[in-house]
Amino acid sequence: MKFEDALKQMREGKKVKFADDHNHYCIVNGSIWEESINSSGNVYYAGGIADLSCHKILAEDWKIVEKGEK
Repeated sequence: MKFEDALKQMREGKKVKFADDHNHYCIVNGSIWEESINSSGNVYYAGGIADLSCHKILAEDWKIVEKGEK
């Protein structure tokens, strides 16, 4: 899906990811956050969208993260 569709999904409370990236993106308190999970299973959030580059925004291979998916 395109980023604009992924953004709609995030606004509905879902997490999305770009292609085969391991990081998930979600909206928390009105901002897009990047969610990372380390090898121990700990979840970390990075604020802002610094890692959301133009090639990701223009990509068409975004997908919804299914429950339990890493």
